[in-house]
Amino acid sequence: MQKVKEFFACKGIGFYFSLACLLAVVVGLGCFCSLVNVSQEATEAPATVIGLAVAAMVLCLAAAVYDFKRIFSLAAFVLVSFMFFNFIGGRVSYLAYYFSGDILGTGLSPYFIVSAIFFVISLICAICAVCFKQKN
Repeated sequence: MQKVKEFFACKGIGFYFSLACLLAVVVGLGCFCSLVNVSQEATEAPATVIGLAVAAMVLCLAAAVYDFKRIFSLAAFVLVSFMFFNFIGGRVSYLAYYFSGDILGTGLSPYFIVSAIFFVISLICAICAVCFKQKN
């Protein structure tokens, strides 16, 4: 128990942002997988988004354990950015249809909204993980 206390005692704010980024990516990825299962049309490559999310999760965990000169947190930020913009880029036609009038009255998918929110949160947390120190 003493080692656990020592481990958390020396961690800085960036450590908690890395963990928050990891959690936000996990939740966003879960909603994204549900979105892909119920979607009729999507132009993104789900395998790309999932692969980038998994790689970002590994790098967030690596940054939380040992962030060597902020390389892991910076790489996690880059992957989270690519993941987010690949997700949004694949849904551009869906968003264009919704904002141009939504003639069928389908509305925005709750899975899309929740995954977009959590991907934005993960992007913000990844930025903060780079800006703040992982260790005190």
